[in-house]
Amino acid sequence: MSESNWEFFIPKDEIEFGEYIVLGEGFASVVYKATRKTVNNNIGVAVKFYQRLESQREEACILKDLDHKNIIKFYGLYKPHGGVMSLHGIVLELASEGNLSNFLTRNREQSQTAGILFRLPESQFVQWSIDIASALQYLHKKNIIHKDIKSPNVLLSDVKENGFNVLKLCDFGSCKELQNACTTVTAITSAGGFTRCWAAPEVLQHPRIVSKTSDVYSFCVVLWELWTCQEPWKGFGEVEMIMNVINGTFLEIPNDFPEVLRPMIKQCWSSAGVQRCEIDEVLEYLEKFRRFLIDNGKSFYSTVI
Repeated sequence: MSESNWEFFIPKDEIEFGEYIVLGEGFASVVYKATRKTVNNNIGVAVKFYQRLESQREEACILKDLDHKNIIKFYGLYKPHGGVMSLHGIVLELASEGNLSNFLTRNREQSQTAGILFRLPESQFVQWSIDIASALQYLHKKNIIHKDIKSPNVLLSDVKENGFNVLKLCDFGSCKELQNACTTVTAITSAGGFTRCWAAPEVLQHPRIVSKTSDVYSFCVVLWELWTCQEPWKGFGEVEMIMNVINGTFLEIPNDFPEVLRPMIKQCWSSAGVQRCEIDEVLEYLEKFRRFLIDNGKSFYSTVI
């Protein structure tokens, strides 16, 4: 996206920050809550600022071509002062409920204080799992690898389905677009952009190599989080965690984990990426579990410790 391409710019007078409320911070970016004021209406938005102009360009170039209900919506580029992109921001859909990691942590801590074990209802677990998997399927069909699938990069939108917030995948700054449809593995230009607790063994060993199957591995860590409502690898030191994953010792699958999903998560946590399910297969397993819940009228509730 060249600096002369103005079609995605949002006029500075359309964006109002008010008290400059920070929604989130990353290594090289910060996200503020704002209001977009137009002739027809005012809507809440999020504005993500970058330290590097190149980071803005990279994420905007990916986001501008994405259109999926489970992917955060891109509205345009933000240019607040003189000179093109003097401050490097993008305007995004606002998900005011925060990210999935914070949601799980908040509810887990509140439940512990009340003396109960927090778990999601099975219907919520499967709907949210399908939300994230559907976003990943959409990306993979467009030959885009996200590279940093994790619960902090999943947002709870303000839209609800079946009483549950629709989940939205975000943070596309580390994405890699494959050169052709036949390519499943690609070398990337930077060794950064992933988070160790969610990273596949091959990514931990060779940070410049990423694949669709490494995304699937990371997705299944989030799946584990959704079922257990626990923090992955809590109590493990970083080196211990990394050595476990590299040597083929992964997160413990709970005894009560759905039987229909057990073969899938085991396969997706194979040390060899070629042995893992593709995201289409993952969705087939999840849909099978959803049909099982519908047929049996089951739901899962919090239980007393």
